[in-house]
Amino acid sequence: MITTESVRYIRPSVFAGFPEITAAQSTRRGGHSLAAYASQNLGLNTADDPLRVAQNRREFFQALGFTEGQVAGARQVHGTEVRIVEKPGKYAGYDALITGKQ
Repeated sequence: MITTESVRYIRPSVFAGFPEITAAQSTRRGGHSLAAYASQNLGLNTADDPLRVAQNRREFFQALGFTEGQVAGARQVHGTEVRIVEKPGKYAGYDALITGKQ
């Protein structure tokens, strides 16, 4: 586990042989969310305070060396849809995003 001031995350070992790829999994420990979301809640589609989610996301991506605008993300639907992405953004309705871009 990697810990910065307020962000904890895990780098999956399956990507260890690919230094050009950044992969990380949030532990949800730390963060600024309160009550039922008392953690590093990164979920955009929750009833959590959007300002706290934004702060959590900003710190998470900063710890990885990115801004949120440089990342592609999916709103999962727990189906079988996979999308090939060429640029950052938010993609609804997919359970996996793949790319050949660096």
